[in-house]
Amino acid sequence: MDNQIKNKSKFSSISKVLIQFDVLDQALIDTSSLIYLNKIKLLSAVTQKLHLMTVPGVVKEFGSLSELKHIEVINIKEIISVKQDTDRHLIDAAEYLQLPIISEDKKILMQAKRIGLSFFNTLMIMNFLIYKKVINQAAYQVSLDLLQDQAYYDKVIFDYGKKVFKRITENI
Repeated sequence: MDNQIKNKSKFSSISKVLIQFDVLDQALIDTSSLIYLNKIKLLSAVTQKLHLMTVPGVVKEFGSLSELKHIEVINIKEIISVKQDTDRHLIDAAEYLQLPIISEDKKILMQAKRIGLSFFNTLMIMNFLIYKKVINQAAYQVSLDLLQDQAYYDKVIFDYGKKVFKRITENI
């Protein structure tokens, strides 16, 4: 009985993610996710499917504007009047705009959860790309191999990502 409840919980969790993928068309992104997506060669694919936005501090931290040409930099002065750190600006902008956040930073993701915003890490964005048929399974695997070399995810995160991937690709 406990396993049935656990499996149902995981199923509903994955179903919730897929519903979020259905409506995902724009998001705010932080530096860590930009770095990962750039390193695994998926930043361009993501910007083709999602309207990505960020705050000026992220651009400064990332350090290169050429890869960010398709990412909108939000004028946070219109949203935030208090001088704060980049992470806080990102969270405040996402809350103000009611947009999901893409981040690898657990503190940012937990803050997004607390204020009721959707949130994704790079692995979930890879699943989004395969769900939306932007990349195929071979490209996903190449990116996954690169991400596993780069990311500091717990095994639990990779295992969950694998379950989401399996659910998405069951019908392909």
